[in-house]
Amino acid sequence: MAIVYHLVLCSWQPNLTPEKIIENSKYFLSLKEKCLHPDTHKPYIRSLTGGIDNSIENAQQGTTHGFIVEFDSVADRDYYRDKDPAFQKFASDIGADFNIVIVLDYSKNEFHAQKKPH
Repeated sequence: MAIVYHLVLCSWQPNLTPEKIIENSKYFLSLKEKCLHPDTHKPYIRSLTGGIDNSIENAQQGTTHGFIVEFDSVADRDYYRDKDPAFQKFASDIGADFNIVIVLDYSKNEFHAQKKPH
């Protein structure tokens, strides 16, 4: 199975303090340990990194932060998005703090045009 890279580009609501943005970002990063596989009850996110934009290309489309979540499979990514209690709590807790959210999932070197079932 191909690794799934879950790319999240976002910006935060303008009224958030820098401290709250850092707190929310650390909360996002903590999902690597909080998200547990339903069968093994062990963390299943391969890697989770993030940070503030430092691009010089001026093509951010309003986003200010980026995160990459790596999963072993599409099934793991789907469980994370649709069922994982830790992710569901995270989304509920801070979802309203996001201003812009852009999500793109891909696997390395897969470029064929295939319609997603969602």
